[in-house]
Amino acid sequence: MIDFLKYCFQIFNKETDWEENNYYSTLCAASKQILDFKVPSSCSMSIEKSISPHLKSNYIISLPNKRSVGFLFTSLPQNLTPIHLGYETQNVMRKEISDTPPNYPLKPIDNKNVKTFQLKSQKEKELKRLKELEEKNKLNEEYEKKKYKSYLLCGRLHEDMHIEGLFSKRIKRNVLFASTAIIPWYTNQTIVKNQLFFHNSRIYNELNYLSDKNLIGYNSLFKLTGNWHAGGELYLTKTGGGIGMSVGTRYKKHHTDDSSSVFTLISNPVVGFISSTYTSSICKNMYMATRYNFNLYSYNSDLAFGIEYSPEKKDQLIKAKISLKDGIALLLEGKYQNTRYSAGFSTGFGKTAKQTIGLEVAFS
Repeated sequence: MIDFLKYCFQIFNKETDWEENNYYSTLCAASKQILDFKVPSSCSMSIEKSISPHLKSNYIISLPNKRSVGFLFTSLPQNLTPIHLGYETQNVMRKEISDTPPNYPLKPIDNKNVKTFQLKSQKEKELKRLKELEEKNKLNEEYEKKKYKSYLLCGRLHEDMHIEGLFSKRIKRNVLFASTAIIPWYTNQTIVKNQLFFHNSRIYNELNYLSDKNLIGYNSLFKLTGNWHAGGELYLTKTGGGIGMSVGTRYKKHHTDDSSSVFTLISNPVVGFISSTYTSSICKNMYMATRYNFNLYSYNSDLAFGIEYSPEKKDQLIKAKISLKDGIALLLEGKYQNTRYSAGFSTGFGKTAKQTIGLEVAFS
């Protein structure tokens, strides 16, 4: 089940025109959304609350004895719509946001028809309408400028007093800085990840730094055509020792407004790893994904297949997958008025395989 604060974060990115799906780190986002879904491992309850247009919060209670409280603050008021089941997959499969920059400043509205009116009341009415329209356009212009300087702050405090935090700040229209941190109460092993995203109309770049692994990385994704993207990453780490790299490509085709297909191929020649995925719309509100992972130097390979289906006119979402490595997993999500629920089951293959079953309920 989608986390409430994560959903708020994704909606905020969409409202501020930040295209998060065109970076190398999200190259396989479509297949991961269908094949790597999380099955509840226990019973938990979440209380979600929109305190104000700027502030959201939620409180989670899990059995046997886990609790946490989280909040999300946005510099711009957020027009939060009710959570739509299946939103995450639709989000990564949709068409990209246009990168056409806004036109500033707006020109004053001039209506030559005012001079043609004979009655004074008609002229006054038309002048009033034009003035209201111009004021509305100015407000939209101010919002557009603030949108590209917006920021977001998110945090969560767990029962053992360790803190998770996220800060995201738009430096300009095509540059974003994000920093996440995990701060344990009982140790000094704070983990910080800093990311800098920047792009133009054809190249999407990302700089990373991860403190616990002393890792510095850079990746870039090039828009070759309207359907093809290709790129790679290069990273240096002290703990692992040495340099790592990977290259990948993605083909994304929109057949209709409700139908699209995504093919990806990623290779890490250093460790001999190759992964290919294919994600497609089968019919309206139904998606399928396949993934084949192969390692040249070991037997650590996998073949996985999964589907996601949201029945029309029903607030339900069904996910299922089978993987030679991870086994079988099923997930059912539903919605009734202001309550969402998620029940799932997973099991591996073999006598020593672990079974997981759980239930999550969220009130908003």
